[in-house]
Amino acid sequence: PIMTTTADWTGRVGQTWAAEWHRTDRSLADLGRHLDTAILTVAPDRPIRAIDIGCGAGATSLALATSRPHAQVIGVDLSPELLAVAARRGATLPNVTVREGD
Repeated sequence: PIMTTTADWTGRVGQTWAAEWHRTDRSLADLGRHLDTAILTVAPDRPIRAIDIGCGAGATSLALATSRPHAQVIGVDLSPELLAVAARRGATLPNVTVREGD
């Protein structure tokens, strides 16, 4: 069975995750560090385009955009609320954008 649907993520589930993004980032911090390290190990340090599918509040997108300033990073998520958080967090990074998509 499907745990959540697109309708959930564009509604109450997305709203809850967006409101709690600080706690989510903290609880996933260890996993995020390992994931970010693995991505940065293989991401070339030259102009590239990268897409973060299911970016949520943007932690991985922002880590890549910060570490690779010549990269153009696009974060994609179902939840407009989570994308709004990601956009606010990345507002000072010219090389990261967020888009709603499934």
